Amino acid sequence: MPGADVFLTLLLLIVLELVLGVDNIVVITLISQRLPLKRQALARRVGLGFAIITRLILLAFAFALIKLVQPIFHLGEHPVSIRDLLLFFGGLFLLFTAIKELAHDIRGKKSEPVVSAARTFWVAIFKIVAFDILFSLDSVITAVGVAKDYWVMAVAIIVAVLLMILASDILAYLIKTFWRIRLLALCFLGLVSFLLLSESVHLGFDRSYLYVALLFSIFIEAVNSLHEKFNSKRSRR
Repeated sequence: MPGADVFLTLLLLIVLELVLGVDNIVVITLISQRLPLKRQALARRVGLGFAIITRLILLAFAFALIKLVQPIFHLGEHPVSIRDLLLFFGGLFLLFTAIKELAHDIRGKKSEPVVSAARTFWVAIFKIVAFDILFSLDSVITAVGVAKDYWVMAVAIIVAVLLMILASDILAYLIKTFWRIRLLALCFLGLVSFLLLSESVHLGFDRSYLYVALLFSIFIEAVNSLHEKFNSKRSRR
């Protein structure tokens, strides 16, 4: 029978996985927005379902992840590892995506989902899984450092990903209901891209400030939107 310390470790890991997965939730939600409305939730669930498998595989071979942070070459005096390259190119892609989507919104053009959705659906799944791998590297390494038992780390990852599915559904609803939250999410995506780029060159920033600012901004925008709707209904009476 597992002791209380095991359950405390499990709870701590779940919280850490969720905190480290905030940026992942935003990215996954925005990727699914490119699909027809009826397939968006399915894409998020299928993508994160595959993500559970990839995270467990990464966890099983966690010792190999150590090699990802070992330098493979140097730029001047700065060591460059495989992890740095992944973060750098992932950050560039996210920055490009955020700018492209913001340009669509500023011009008043909505992202046009492809009606023949089979290929686009699986492209979205691939992007969700690929970005989950990118964002889960640090969380898997953290899990290995916090817990000793594989089953504890595995359960924490499964529970955290299931909660991420729920959180992505809620965020997707907020984006659909309050259009300005989509703009906030895209701006956050741009900030995450700079965060990845800064980490790739070993300029670390505290992510917690970014997450708190995002949550507070979403709360303010939701309150403003509700206030506007209430005033518009009252003025019609």
